[in-house]
Amino acid sequence: MPVAERLPIADFPDRPRTVVVESFPTRWWRRHAYILPSFLICIVTWSWFVTWGDWKFFEPEDFCGFYDALARSILHGHLDVPRDAIGVEAFTFEGKTYGYFGIGPALLRIPLVLIFPHMDGLWSRLMILIAATISLICAYRVMRMIRLDAVANTRVQRVLDSLFILSAGVGSTTVFLVGHSYTYHEASAYLEWRISPPLHLHNFPLFQSAARQPGRPGRRVCIYVVPLPADGRRRCVARDGCAGSSPNLARHR
Repeated sequence: MPVAERLPIADFPDRPRTVVVESFPTRWWRRHAYILPSFLICIVTWSWFVTWGDWKFFEPEDFCGFYDALARSILHGHLDVPRDAIGVEAFTFEGKTYGYFGIGPALLRIPLVLIFPHMDGLWSRLMILIAATISLICAYRVMRMIRLDAVANTRVQRVLDSLFILSAGVGSTTVFLVGHSYTYHEASAYLEWRISPPLHLHNFPLFQSAARQPGRPGRRVCIYVVPLPADGRRRCVARDGCAGSSPNLARHR
């Protein structure tokens, strides 16, 4: 009886695996879309407060024209402003009146006063909303840094993140700041987001070490940093890792 002969199997070249490349907008939407409703709630709430319920964003306020006047002064090469732009907050030097507020918000207004020369004193409501929104974005970014930029895949984590944004936006003194778009409040609102990144980057290794506590496998502590004080300082709270004051501490398995 003839024995079946084993035929050699041809070696086929490996077929290249299909690699799915995710575009940047798709990846961004997948990672961050869940937090957008919380941002929207905060911005709508701030808008109601800053406009006193009439939804008019370009209305004059008491003591809100200083930065417009300072922007025009910078364009002319000096820092003194008319006395009526600073009022009782002015200090006089060699017959010229100055304000003690920084020039940052005035620099942002320079394009506006050039393009819209007849809207001096009408930008304060919109600008303080922009400053508050950037402050909230900084808070969200710090929260993700503390979690090592991990994607929030679970419903619990997404709910915690959303509650954090809501507490930072409408459960903090940001609501007080946007309630009146005075020069004082606008300066404080800008101070919040300008001072927060260097403070948090300086303390990031401490947050990182506290988020990974040795001896507790399977357990992670999320330290949330809340932009509560109006003077731009931040406070943190952690357990067994970082001394702090109040805001939020959320633990999940």
